[in-house]
Amino acid sequence: MNNLIINAGKDTLNISCDSVTGIIDMRGISYPQDAADFFNPVFDWLENYINNVAADITLNLHIDYLNTSSTKCLFDFIDRLEDYYKQGNTVQVNWYHEAHDDDIKETGLEFQEDLELPFVVLAYTKN
Repeated sequence: MNNLIINAGKDTLNISCDSVTGIIDMRGISYPQDAADFFNPVFDWLENYINNVAADITLNLHIDYLNTSSTKCLFDFIDRLEDYYKQGNTVQVNWYHEAHDDDIKETGLEFQEDLELPFVVLAYTKN
């Protein structure tokens, strides 16, 4: 199975999906014209991983900004991870936010309270 790399654009996340480690890393901002179209390759990669590799998954989110449609897509993605978790698989979601960014922190906490899978909200300080 191949890895998936999507380089950040002016309005899209940098996304890296590693089929060997099961680590999915999303970084940056997301407000594309068509969020569903942007996220489709990531959903496809996840389904392929679940069906063919079926190993642990760690989702690391370093989000600076999400628009409403991106938030919906990301929630749908995490919801799919929750289904995988409920099937007895290991899933970990790490939501990183800058220490002073209460909006992104709050978004992470809202995601967290709706889920059963391991989901942590972690503050960091930029140097």
